[in-house]
This record gives sequence, C-alpha cells and structure tokens, in this order.
Amino acid sequence: MSEILKLVGDNTRAIRKSQNLSQEKLAERAGVDYRYIGFIEQGRVNPTLKSLEKIAAALKINFAVLFINIETRKNLVENHINLFPKMKPMQKRIYGQLRKADPGQLKLFEYIIKGLMKRKRKSRS
Repeated sequence: MSEILKLVGDNTRAIRKSQNLSQEKLAERAGVDYRYIGFIEQGRVNPTLKSLEKIAAALKINFAVLFINIETRKNLVENHINLFPKMKPMQKRIYGQLRKADPGQLKLFEYIIKGLMKRKRKSRS
C-alpha cells in the first residue's frame, strides 16, 4: 500500500469517527457504497478525485485535509493561532476549545454567540 493511500484512508477514518459517523452514514451522505469507504480507509483502493471530493463534502471539510498528516494539521492549527499575536489569552483558549468541538456543538456555539452579540448591540442603542 502506498503512503498516500494510507494517509488518505487514515484521515478519512479519523475525521469520520471524530464526527461520530458510521461508514454507512458517510457513504450515504457522499453517494458512494459503504464498502468503498471501508476500502478507502484500509488503503485497498485508489479512490478517484471525484469520490474524495464527495467524501470531503460529506465530512464538511476542505478536500486538501484528506492529504495532510496529523502532525502537519496540528502544526497548522498552532501556527494559525500564532498568526494572530494580538489575540488575547482568553480568545486563544476559546479558539482551542472550538477546534475540538464537533459540528453540532459548533452550531450551538454560533447560535449562542449570535444571540449574545445581538443583545449587546440592542443594549447600546
């Protein structure tokens, strides 16, 4: 098995599991056979770019993330925080927590933040 097939398979599995998705559910969202997802995760097939594009869309991630190893992803996130030197410590902690949130939690956080910001704007008026 080539390293790139292993990397794509490992990333697909890790991201799928982090979103609490079964292979069947991911396959349904992506419009592919569930066995194909399993074969990709095991590095047993050479997936087409089109199918990887569908899988990335179903996972709600950028297509390129499937090709980045975990250490590089961690470094990118850490460097992303460091790109904002004026970010306050509390903002960095909140950002760190948001990175760990699943999609459902992110939607809830967004709803709460929007509500708080609307309330703040109304109180200024």
